[in-house]
Amino acid sequence: MKSDQELSAEQKSALELNVRLVEACPGAGKTRAIVQRYKLRADTSDRGVALLSFTNAAIDEATARSSDRPDLLRAPHFVGTFDTFLHRYIVTPNESAALMKIPI
Repeated sequence: MKSDQELSAEQKSALELNVRLVEACPGAGKTRAIVQRYKLRADTSDRGVALLSFTNAAIDEATARSSDRPDLLRAPHFVGTFDTFLHRYIVTPNESAALMKIPI
């Protein structure tokens, strides 16, 4: 298996700032490219960067591939599902303010 630094030309193209969608067949290395993109963005950002997915399986894989950089798995960065992100940063703060307590 290739390391994250050994990306193909197609995978490297996914690192470009203007790329918003990455489509490829299973096993093409999308996760490898996306995690490398996440690492690059986090290194150059003065704010936090989020890596979001619809599935826990993809997040588990991204987390494992980022284990060499534990700083990327802590605030101000975020690695998790869309659901977790929305609950943690949108729903809970808004409901806490309205209810004057943390929602269950």
